[in-house]
Amino acid sequence: MGSTTHGLPWPAPSDPVAQGAAAIRSLAEQTDLKIGRTLLGRVQASLLRAGELPAPAICDLADFDKTGVKIVGEPLGAQLPADGGIELASITSVVFSSIPSTYQSLELVWSARVEAAGGPLTNLNMQLNGDNTASYDANWFQVTTNVLAANEQYAQTTAFIGWPVMQGSAAGHWGRGRCLIPDYVPFFHERMWLWDAYSKTNNAAGGQLRGGGGGSWRKSAAITQLALYNTVGGAFTAGSQFSLYGLSS
Repeated sequence: MGSTTHGLPWPAPSDPVAQGAAAIRSLAEQTDLKIGRTLLGRVQASLLRAGELPAPAICDLADFDKTGVKIVGEPLGAQLPADGGIELASITSVVFSSIPSTYQSLELVWSARVEAAGGPLTNLNMQLNGDNTASYDANWFQVTTNVLAANEQYAQTTAFIGWPVMQGSAAGHWGRGRCLIPDYVPFFHERMWLWDAYSKTNNAAGGQLRGGGGGSWRKSAAITQLALYNTVGGAFTAGSQFSLYGLSS
């Protein structure tokens, strides 16, 4: 029988693997609690059915309950994620709308591959509140094969935040990243963000890309909508996932 320490159940000392797993799980839960991390919504791409065309996934967060559980569009039944996120047939873009104003910051976590020939990489771009005017600025670095490059852009129509891989990449390789948007509600400054990403296209030299950066939107409106697109306009591969969190501290 397991013992209890400070009110938390622990496996018996004779099972160190289970005890270690319990400790890690407890730490993760406490960390989420301390930073007030709440899942607002999650979208995961699934397989494209015969005769079905890729389409945008528009997710109104006002329809979600507090666990992010809501089916939007027509799900693929048994293929729904176990955590209750949304799974749609192959999607070309993701739009989170009706973002609540009750948090301090937003955090986007993504993992993606794109069903388009060529590549091996494409860009993941973000737009805020449906604004497609030349209102986005960006600065970022990228590293591959011991080469460091720095980049800067002004007056763009989208914000660049990372690299999904394309079909020119070896099977099983993906792009992954996260984007933090602090203070997305106060009206006294431009909206700004920080992002971090890693992509792998193959197992040979030059097959890994690591980068990070920041950007700004030349508007002071509270962010109520966040849209994601890939540059080539291809459908996201089944398993691609986009999660939006609200952070309270």
